[in-house]
Amino acid sequence: MTSGSLPLLVTIETDPTRFHGVRPIRPSLPGPAACEQLLSHVLIDLEKIFPDIGKFSIAMPGALYDQTQILRPRLPVFRALEEKLSGQALRAGDAVRWAHALDPAAPADHPLSPDPDVLPGLMLNLPVILSGEAEPIESLSESMEHRFLEEGQLSAHAAKALESHFGIAVNHARFMTVTDLRAMLKLQLEHFEFSGLWVLLDAAIEGTEDTLSVEARGGQSFRYRAGKVHCRFETFDDWAREGHGARLGEDADLAAAYAEWTREYRQYVTTLEAHGVPLVHHATNEARCTVAGDHLLEVVQHPARPKGAEVTEHASHDVGVIAVTVLDGRRQLNYYPLSSSGLNSLHRAIRRLGAGPAGFSYPGTLIYDASGRLIADAAPKTQ
Repeated sequence: MTSGSLPLLVTIETDPTRFHGVRPIRPSLPGPAACEQLLSHVLIDLEKIFPDIGKFSIAMPGALYDQTQILRPRLPVFRALEEKLSGQALRAGDAVRWAHALDPAAPADHPLSPDPDVLPGLMLNLPVILSGEAEPIESLSESMEHRFLEEGQLSAHAAKALESHFGIAVNHARFMTVTDLRAMLKLQLEHFEFSGLWVLLDAAIEGTEDTLSVEARGGQSFRYRAGKVHCRFETFDDWAREGHGARLGEDADLAAAYAEWTREYRQYVTTLEAHGVPLVHHATNEARCTVAGDHLLEVVQHPARPKGAEVTEHASHDVGVIAVTVLDGRRQLNYYPLSSSGLNSLHRAIRRLGAGPAGFSYPGTLIYDASGRLIADAAPKTQ
């Protein structure tokens, strides 16, 4: 007799302001007794909708998760929960009810530990998994898809228990399927015109074996292949001379347009990273560009020593640092951060070159010449 499992969620709309600011907090990790009480409340509410729910094994962790940790490739939170439930059911020999209290000292990379790098947002999720015979589980899954929409709101008693044991404010709480959560994310991304991003995320979450290519609004190129997203990065020189920037016309503000191109590239990268999707960055011109982990280095050779500030930080007020140019003899080194940690690593690389603070320039924009090449800002005046 084959068995199956069914993941579902208690999705909580909360007040995220307490998770930010000078003294941010995180939702509490309830102890074993509190977890058992929470599971009882969840079961009581589920039984009101599905009276036969008690014949299935059920497990729940004592932790809340952002949707970016729930919707990751192969749903690792649910996979870990399913493995633990299987072990409990084998020992019990029958349907079990099991609430897993997390150890606050557990390593951050444990699949059931809330990701410390993800700040909780407006929506938090309490995962629940059911296990039983495959056919009843499949029938129950189909029923949940329809009935949760109208009957899925948690009772006031269950909501109060969530508030008490997790130390959060509960504005609204309801049952939701993983399919519902994925559909909600799809709608959010499509609303902000990131339908291509959803295609990549959906493929990664599902673990599809197909190869998929996506082109974003500004011509940014991404490809999903074998569980990874390959990102094609264009430096300003390549973008302005051969890419989308070359088609904008002579009067275009290339600095503003490339800042917008960078913003969209980073939005794809940041979102994919948050969902745990492995990324591989590629340069369009590998002859002069090298990807160094989380930043890219472009080396431009000059026949004579170029003039300008020793280090120029090219930036946009709403995007931040876009590139950093370093003059090193007859070479111009253009560093581009590729991820959230890329700025720190490229600064370390620049410090190893020994550039002094007196040679730094912060023009607040991108500096480029008439041919569409990134250049150093004018050298700072010495006192």
